Amino acid sequence: MSKTGKKSAESPASVHSSPSNADIIMFLKKIEGKIENVELKLKTLDNLEKKVDNFENDLKKMWLNIHENKKCTDDKINKLEERVEVVEFSGSSSDSKIEDLQKSNSELKGEISYLKSQQMRNNLLFGGVPEIPNEKPADTEQILRKHLCDNLKLAKEIVDGIKIERAHRIGSQGSDPNKRYNRKIVCMFSYFKDREHVRRQRFNLNGTSFYLHEQFPPEVVNKRRRLIPLLKKDKDEHKEMFVKLAA
Repeated sequence: MSKTGKKSAESPASVHSSPSNADIIMFLKKIEGKIENVELKLKTLDNLEKKVDNFENDLKKMWLNIHENKKCTDDKINKLEERVEVVEFSGSSSDSKIEDLQKSNSELKGEISYLKSQQMRNNLLFGGVPEIPNEKPADTEQILRKHLCDNLKLAKEIVDGIKIERAHRIGSQGSDPNKRYNRKIVCMFSYFKDREHVRRQRFNLNGTSFYLHEQFPPEVVNKRRRLIPLLKKDKDEHKEMFVKLAA
């Protein structure tokens, strides 16, 4: 066999040499390095997974706290709403009671005014009648009777027959003698018909410094004062009108 034929018959293994131990060691080190990198990445993933787990736990705790706080807040709001409803109901009930009390108070004042008016039914007030120093009630009655005769033009026998329960001055003169004035006389007649007889004679006082009028409680007087302008207006318009207040 020729040399050329021998060369063509050689196997591939005889062409490439086998890896050396150094090559194998280097290759193993590369694999080891890659494995270490993979392990590091795996550790990083483990840490990340732990962080994610911790975050999820914290998130769950946070939502749980939010839920608890919301529940607590809702309970407080419900209690406040209940209290508001109770207060509103109590306020409404109180308003109703106040209105009832005001109505009762108004009715009571009306009844008291009526009783006062009835007590003063036989009374007349006389103004401008001269007053003497240190005047006593007995003096006042005699001065008044003389006034009925002289200025109201009542016959003496009629005046003598009028029965007076009491007659006295009202108001205070004060301590300054220079500021003294003739206080009004309030006279309580025993009989209403005598009071009316005297009252009907007041036209004789027109144009004089004397006057007389019926006595009413202060609250009735205030009501009459508010009605007087309306009375004058209707009189100017030739309408028939009069003031009548029982209380």
